Amino acid sequence: MSTLLQDLRFALRTLGKQPAFTLVALLTLALGIGANTAIFGIVNAVLLRPLPYHEPDRVVLLWSHWTNWTKTWVSEPELAPELRDEEDC
Repeated sequence: MSTLLQDLRFALRTLGKQPAFTLVALLTLALGIGANTAIFGIVNAVLLRPLPYHEPDRVVLLWSHWTNWTKTWVSEPELAPELRDEEDC
């Protein structure tokens, strides 16, 4: 235990003698920890948590192809006939 305290005192004395190095080291640690936290927050929100919907594995994205457009969203009037029950027709 005394060796650990001696090492810590030596490290603090050395860092105190070179304030520029100390500042650069602290800024590097702060940026690294901040970037790691931000990336983990994004990965956690996007990839790790389930979607906030009932049966999230059934969520789909529908596209419509028109002659003059490459890709557009499907509008409700386009989709309504396919979803309508035979009783409603």
